[in-house]
Amino acid sequence: MSGELFWPSWKAGRNLYTDSYMINRSVAFARLVAETTCPFADNLFALEMGNEMNCCTDRAPTDRIVAWTNQIYAAFNDGCPGILVVPGTDENTIIGDTAWPLGGPTGQIAGDVFNQHPYPVLFTPTKGDGLMDPLVSHGRWLCCGGCICHNT
Repeated sequence: MSGELFWPSWKAGRNLYTDSYMINRSVAFARLVAETTCPFADNLFALEMGNEMNCCTDRAPTDRIVAWTNQIYAAFNDGCPGILVVPGTDENTIIGDTAWPLGGPTGQIAGDVFNQHPYPVLFTPTKGDGLMDPLVSHGRWLCCGGCICHNT
């Protein structure tokens, strides 16, 4: 995250999304996290697949990534039934060329809540801001940890 790769040595170049060993390890880890945190579910908003997963250095076809997210989603729900699951993506899911398509449990990336991880920023748009003009033509907007809140 944020400039370093912290893969464990046993990953040994295996692809997170396509290698059966890595998929099995991912599912087992997700289930263990869910089981361990489930007693505290009343104090949690959701379990997350990872930070900005669409920026992962492992590349795979979209269908393999979708299959991986569905398996992690199922593992979280097996380990803690009823807990919300978020995919853990950033704004490149919308504007970038990644294999992580928008979606949900309906056939794209799995998750109960769509989230993004932009860094917190407060700005007041003015005329001539280009791309942002149609999105925020007046007022102030606060983007923080996946939420966009309007403050007039």
